[in-house]
Amino acid sequence: MKNRTLYDFMFNNQIAFHYPMYSEVSLMKKIDIKHLDIVKKLIKNYKLQYRIRYRGNSKPSYGRPQSFCHMHGADTFAIYHR
Repeated sequence: MKNRTLYDFMFNNQIAFHYPMYSEVSLMKKIDIKHLDIVKKLIKNYKLQYRIRYRGNSKPSYGRPQSFCHMHGADTFAIYHR
């Protein structure tokens, strides 16, 4: 039921995201970083057991390792079960 809360929130606020393919573990992906604060508040308020992973390309000021991205260098993020 808690997944339903997150999906309803995303639809009601018209926040764009992509569904992962069947072989992926994430719940939602490619969510624009400008929605991060709103999603974090939702997760905290409902005490949802989700983890946020940041995604993005390397930038001139931030050459990131392939498997990791800091929040300040992210373009998008994904949501996973904790």
